[in-house]
Amino acid sequence: MNEWTRETLNVMGLMSGATVALGVTTALGYWVGHRAGVRWGFEPWGTTAGVLLGLGVGFVQIWGIYRRFLRR
Repeated sequence: MNEWTRETLNVMGLMSGATVALGVTTALGYWVGHRAGVRWGFEPWGTTAGVLLGLGVGFVQIWGIYRRFLRR
């Protein structure tokens, strides 16, 4: 495998990791927020807060992946 192919595959791996990180954290935030909202009776706000928190955590994860990419 030549250097260009190796570098391309590494970048593709980092970027797909960023996509997965955002999707998983948002879905997990939705699930936790929805369950908390149903349990404690503030349903639409629990889901909203969970999704926003999940997005925030996902963007922090993406920022970390981006910084790792820039250090190369």
